[in-house]
Amino acid sequence: MKTFVVLFACVIATSGNHSSSTCPPLGKRNCRLFDFITPRVCPKEFRETIATGEWLGIYTTEIGQTTPFGKSTNRWSNQGRTWRRETRSFNQMSMACEMLTFDYNLVTTSCGMAELRQVDGSRVERFYSQDLSRYFWWFICITPATNGGCDFGFFDLQIRDNREGMAGEINLNGLPWDKISADLKLIQGKTFDDPLVRYAWLGTEC
Repeated sequence: MKTFVVLFACVIATSGNHSSSTCPPLGKRNCRLFDFITPRVCPKEFRETIATGEWLGIYTTEIGQTTPFGKSTNRWSNQGRTWRRETRSFNQMSMACEMLTFDYNLVTTSCGMAELRQVDGSRVERFYSQDLSRYFWWFICITPATNGGCDFGFFDLQIRDNREGMAGEINLNGLPWDKISADLKLIQGKTFDDPLVRYAWLGTEC
């Protein structure tokens, strides 16, 4: 079954909004009620928190089709006027590591959300969290649909890599699972017992 996620078409040049004090208030904007109440991440939070370290993908909800990827590590960094994502993933079919790099423009949606738009492509990325220092849900649409939805992409749970070296085990204890679960239910309408929500920290770490 194909799952669609609504994409925002309107972009403005001002900063975004979040429930924390790090983002300015929304004010009057062209923002639907549902989009208004989602735990969105604003550009300031993206720059100061997400793009300051490595993140590990531990759960995934696949949009449109299944993929063979297991353990994945992501890093976002500033490249001057653009932003770069570097991803290391273990392919469970080829049993090999894949290194991927993409460059994006950082824009602000009409709801004050940080959105990454691929420089030479169609990929779109967005971020959601109630406790950004510890986790975020990462929406990436690889193939946007003509109706404003998404034909192929992911909705992944990312946690900050606080380990000392790759040999260390990840620790899921103490994560704010109540907030994580609430975000998943609000944005995707799913719970962790849904078979479409897959544990992804599997295989070799690259």
